[in-house]
Amino acid sequence: MNIRLLARQLGRFTLAFSLLPLPGAFCALCFLEWSMLGGFLAAMAIAAAIGLLLAFAGRHARGHIFRGEGVALLGLGWLVATAAAALPYLFAGQLGLVDALFEAASNLTASGFTVLAQGDTLPLSLVFWRAFACWAGGFAAILVFAVVLPHFGAGGRPHFSAGGGSSDPHALGPRLRDTARVLGSIYAGLTFSEIVLLRLAGMPFFDAACHALGTLSTAGIRNATGLVPSYGSLQIELVLVAFMAISGSSFALYRSVLQGHWSAMLKNSEWRLYAAVLAGATLLAAANLLGIQGETPRTPGEAPVAASFGHALRLAAFQVAAVVSGSNFCTGDYDAWPQFSRMLFLVLIIVGPCSCTAGGGFKLFRVILLFKITRRRLELTFRPKTIRAIRIDEEVVDTDTQKNLFGFCILYGIALVSAGILLSACGLPFESATTAAIAALSNAGAGLQLLGPLDTAAFLNAPAKLVLALCMILGRLELYCIFILAVPSFWKRA
Repeated sequence: MNIRLLARQLGRFTLAFSLLPLPGAFCALCFLEWSMLGGFLAAMAIAAAIGLLLAFAGRHARGHIFRGEGVALLGLGWLVATAAAALPYLFAGQLGLVDALFEAASNLTASGFTVLAQGDTLPLSLVFWRAFACWAGGFAAILVFAVVLPHFGAGGRPHFSAGGGSSDPHALGPRLRDTARVLGSIYAGLTFSEIVLLRLAGMPFFDAACHALGTLSTAGIRNATGLVPSYGSLQIELVLVAFMAISGSSFALYRSVLQGHWSAMLKNSEWRLYAAVLAGATLLAAANLLGIQGETPRTPGEAPVAASFGHALRLAAFQVAAVVSGSNFCTGDYDAWPQFSRMLFLVLIIVGPCSCTAGGGFKLFRVILLFKITRRRLELTFRPKTIRAIRIDEEVVDTDTQKNLFGFCILYGIALVSAGILLSACGLPFESATTAAIAALSNAGAGLQLLGPLDTAAFLNAPAKLVLALCMILGRLELYCIFILAVPSFWKRA
């Protein structure tokens, strides 16, 4: 491991990241929120100073970034970015150290967990900063999954479906720049389109901007207005449902469509499964809502009332799109829905959306691959001499990719069980601890019971918040890039 080179690159990254709070500072200036403006400026100065120190420490570094340095830079870079993103909350006097780190981890991983109560007392620049940090973190997640992880073989979508990749360790730079430019244009274009459509549907401009930033990042960060139904507009809900569904679909496919491959989405097995999951889960949840009579909600009066199948379909479509994409938007407390719907939503949180999105979870391509591998193993029990390659979309899945899938499943199980045990030790009941761990690892932002969709994490003690923050970062970086930092041999020079 070339530590000096790693320090120099980490310093450059931190210097660049120190500019991220600029939109928040501009927003604070526009709204004359001087304490928030001071917090943003102080945070930028501290982050820039740390970046300069790291770059100075690695000024004499020699060599190139190879796989080890790249993985370490990704893992440490996200941890450093989380610390830097916590500074505006800290210096503005809004949150303490642990709460600021928790909120920053949630923002940059686009998870949607929060320790801040929704209400009119929140500074508008703070509301915008949360949404913008989620938006930036969501785009970074798309790049990580589309380019960086497959290149390093660290648990991302394999090369056979990521558009190929060079084995040259120096090829990542230009490829990352080209991909960032294309995907960034798509990401920004969709965000702008949603803002315009929400504004045309009657939502105020500031609210529309915050909702759009929260939708494309799949964070679902709401502004101080509260729940979506408070606008009383079917048009607004339809726009949000459409863009939540869009945000859960692969951005790599959007790139293919823009390049003229119009049938790319229909030919992609992962996208077809995604569409089937959205449609099937919506119908199941709607049908389940119609039979809600006789069930006791967690809190009286919270259970949705479906007067007709059309109304049930409206409620279900919105919530399914939010849960599958990993967004934290809601039209009410789905923890008070029937038990079948609660279990359905939990499964959808685990499975997650398509690959190459800002959403988290297991990802549908892994579900497809796991199913194909399992079916092949079952076939070998009664036809041991059969030789048949495992394919996805007519492309062969190599043995290394299959092994990576099993490794990811093992790491996911270890992380989930460990987090559940630690959260239980922090005082959370079983259902809350388990579903919170699942939601954090899936970057979904809401579990069940005490950490449901309308609850905040403010009541948690400091250890529980740190466990959830680490889980969110683990889930965002597909587990490997954080777990590998704890392996002593990783840091030894080859």
